[in-house]
Amino acid sequence: MHLIDSYRRRLETLLRPHRRHLRPESAQYNQDVITSTCFWRNEAQLRVFYTRIAPHIAANLDRPLRVAIHAGSIGCEAISLRIAEQYYGFNHPIELFSFDIDKQAIATARRGVFAETWFRDPGDYTRWLIPQLLVDKHFTLINEHQWRVDQDMLRSVHFEVCDMTDADALKSFGAFDVIACQNALLHLTRDAGADSLANLRENLQPGGVLLLGGTHPDRLADLTLACGLSPIAMDDRAVYEGWSNRLSLWQRNTHDHLGLEPMVEDAAGMRRYSHAFVRDEDLARWAEPATLAA
Repeated sequence: MHLIDSYRRRLETLLRPHRRHLRPESAQYNQDVITSTCFWRNEAQLRVFYTRIAPHIAANLDRPLRVAIHAGSIGCEAISLRIAEQYYGFNHPIELFSFDIDKQAIATARRGVFAETWFRDPGDYTRWLIPQLLVDKHFTLINEHQWRVDQDMLRSVHFEVCDMTDADALKSFGAFDVIACQNALLHLTRDAGADSLANLRENLQPGGVLLLGGTHPDRLADLTLACGLSPIAMDDRAVYEGWSNRLSLWQRNTHDHLGLEPMVEDAAGMRRYSHAFVRDEDLARWAEPATLAA
């Protein structure tokens, strides 16, 4: 609970005017989920996305790569993805959507003005996660503690209200080549988690990738398998399919293919990890080719 408590203490004053009660089955179950965000939060995922996943999919596309971020909060994750697009020199066009169930979060994202809070490490408030050179390049300081993101970059992201437990709402935006959902499913009931996974799966283009971050494989493995979703990396599949001969490797953090961040344990002793999933029928397209190895 250390990180959650840290978020709550740090953001309570800023968010008190906008507190609200949300449906418990939604991806944004409480204020901890809505506000637990910052720029450049998962650099490993950004690197894997632009050096392995996006090039692999875009190589066969004659249209923009369609990317959706669910539970995107105030837009830090989407804007970080746009910044990293230039940082890693990815040239294929991307159509980027950032969804959240909370209307106030979407309104904040569309304004594009961010407090200093969102640039700092939630576990160590003295440390900025996003490199200063990227802040200087893409943000303008407008007062002592607030920055405005580059307006062209802001306009390149579609910020929309959407509940991932609502299948019709997801379908209305079309299918995506990559869908990211970070630190949301672990807050859902099992029924809502199953519905959300099924909806996200159905919203993938053939051969598309679902990035699940901060999941609890101890609890969700049977749900992902039941939905017909398979982790791409073999060591990840060891956990989800119970391969005892590979499990010890995974526990030593040998995420050398498409693992997105090191495994950590939360206060309840549950393992949390980020995985890249595809539909079962698409797994052969990924099969960990040498070109995707770290």
